[in-house]
Amino acid sequence: MERNQNVDLNLFDLQGRLLSNVYLEELAPSFEFQLAKLMEALPKNKYILEMRTEDGFIWRKKLLVD
Repeated sequence: MERNQNVDLNLFDLQGRLLSNVYLEELAPSFEFQLAKLMEALPKNKYILEMRTEDGFIWRKKLLVD
């Protein structure tokens, strides 16, 4: 990111159902987010983690909880 902006972090199952959403306001271009709290409540499985910024950037990664 080139400037501070709002970010949505979404967690989906592999069927595309939204399981969790975290809205973060005015994040700095370089930020850290700890996934540990999110992951400890999830059953073992594969998930999709998505980040959407207010300027339209979308980033997706597969997440394996085991």
